[in-house]
Amino acid sequence: MSILDSVKNAFKGGTGSVNSGDGDKKSPAPVVGGLAGATKYLKDGGDNPIHETAKKNINVAKLLGYPSCDSKNPVYQSRVKPAVINQDIKELIKEPRVRAMLDTIAYAEGTGKDPDCGYGRVVKGTVVHAPHHPEILGQRNVTTADFSKHPDISVRFRNGEYSTAAGRYQFKHQTWSDLHLPDFSPESQDIGAVMLLQGRGSLDPLLHDDFEKAIRNSNKEWASFPGSPYGQPTKSMAQLKAVYSELH
Repeated sequence: MSILDSVKNAFKGGTGSVNSGDGDKKSPAPVVGGLAGATKYLKDGGDNPIHETAKKNINVAKLLGYPSCDSKNPVYQSRVKPAVINQDIKELIKEPRVRAMLDTIAYAEGTGKDPDCGYGRVVKGTVVHAPHHPEILGQRNVTTADFSKHPDISVRFRNGEYSTAAGRYQFKHQTWSDLHLPDFSPESQDIGAVMLLQGRGSLDPLLHDDFEKAIRNSNKEWASFPGSPYGQPTKSMAQLKAVYSELH
């Protein structure tokens, strides 16, 4: 039994032992069951293999699909559901279908052919607000090389509309803030995009080779996807499928 399966079993509560995944070592399951037991187990567990693994990977509960007991959990406030997949998100990104999907999003959002693959892109238009870089006010079609945080640059684009979309996957500032990732690095942007895919219920169909359903489920996340309700220009399903197929 894997470490993650063991933690999942432990979350069910009880006083028995669970297999730690390390041969004959056993670890007591928490007495308190449910979500309270899950949180207590991760925070207060002893020096057993499961708890040590959990401490090293704070996303273990999220990856197993268990929300925190903390009502301030930013992932759930932003309607982003955790990936119920027994592997770290960083490993999941290496999965060919997920990688191809990320590249397809970049194609749809128009960032994929940028020199930096789009990670420094700021939505095109005139800068009207830039709290971290006031020197660029009034400039058009800027990019960012500061990946310490989301640039939070407000841009006026077509028809007088405004957006703070930035990065390869065009994250709006509030969306990015809700993900609570440590920086705006390319790695964090990839992780954030996978979190949003999962939040829209797109990872499961994608990994079961239902690309069209994965796209439909995400068309409220990315305005460039077919069927998006935001009134912006969109790519067709045929276009996205052709790109995805070529990449995958």
